[in-house]
Amino acid sequence: MFAVTSKGNEELVERYKDMLGTNNIQPECKLNLFRCKPWYNEAGVLIGSHVSQIVQIDPHGNLPNFVKTWITRFLAEPILMVADFCKTLRDVKTTHQDCVKVLLP
Repeated sequence: MFAVTSKGNEELVERYKDMLGTNNIQPECKLNLFRCKPWYNEAGVLIGSHVSQIVQIDPHGNLPNFVKTWITRFLAEPILMVADFCKTLRDVKTTHQDCVKVLLP
């Protein structure tokens, strides 16, 4: 599991406020979670990897909806890339642990 958040960065924002400027809006990443775990069937046999991503951001400011949609699609790219990568591994004899070593070193 890999998680990122901007919570607790208030001290950094204050420390570098001169570099950030006073007119700039500070976006907030409440949570960006990426998880990869084994996926078993009803019989308990390992059949693959379950990959999930949760993203909650607030870009702040008054943005048009098409910009928010673009940001959302951009943030969804990593999990789509991982899904494509996992599809290429179907033909190769790999284990869940091998995939995790590649995806989350």
